[in-house]
Amino acid sequence: MLAGRVAGRSHAKSPDAVAYFRHHTSQLPYGWRLLVRVSKTDEICGMPAPTARELMRAIAHDSVDDDYIASWLDVAASAATRIRESLVAEGYLECSSEDERDSLHVTTIKGNALAQASFSPQIHRRTAEKNISGMLERVREYNRDNTKILAISRIQIFGSFLDSSRDRIGDIDLAVTILRRPDKDSYIKALYAYCNASGRRFGTHLDFLDWPRVEAIRTVKGRSPAINVTNEDITRFTDRWRDIYMIDKDEQAIQPPKDAPAEL
Repeated sequence: MLAGRVAGRSHAKSPDAVAYFRHHTSQLPYGWRLLVRVSKTDEICGMPAPTARELMRAIAHDSVDDDYIASWLDVAASAATRIRESLVAEGYLECSSEDERDSLHVTTIKGNALAQASFSPQIHRRTAEKNISGMLERVREYNRDNTKILAISRIQIFGSFLDSSRDRIGDIDLAVTILRRPDKDSYIKALYAYCNASGRRFGTHLDFLDWPRVEAIRTVKGRSPAINVTNEDITRFTDRWRDIYMIDKDEQAIQPPKDAPAEL
């Protein structure tokens, strides 16, 4: 087996790779992930889609070289180089430094999205439109609530829903911007008061502090498995998106301060 360089852990192919990925992505707030939907029969950079997804999961949070890819896929070094070059060309990997001669590569936004790819069935456009309508009503109600310490300020839709010629689409992909209502000096006090008043039990202190953000994302998602939410700047990887909600256009919403910081 070839000895590749990888930061942080052994690069031997093992079931722990998926567990590692799931552990770290599970630390993100509920729904705060960029997902893509692909078919199991698709081919990505010369690999079956499920294999490509598992490779992205294995690479996530590490810098890897061609030896790692060769070992993980159990292919020759030359084949691993071709696959890595294809993954870079398609935007799934990038050099870990500004020096393009660097042999270490990391996953991009697109690569991380592939790592979380869904193989679920597509949904009818009518179902998607119903989900969007319900989501917007929940967001408007949330933003009218003066007890909330966050504001859902902007929602952009991107992905397959924007192709009006398609009757069946993949997930409803939404980019969401959330802002803080209290000013910087009073936010921590407001955060503790809000979480204590929720009456919820939290497993960790981090869960406690994350609750307002988690609640806001759950408001967007509702109970729909078809709605996927990200806080990524989607303009970095697509020019096809549309605003479907802006808080400053919502006359009944409680407006956040103009200089309100984003809740990342």
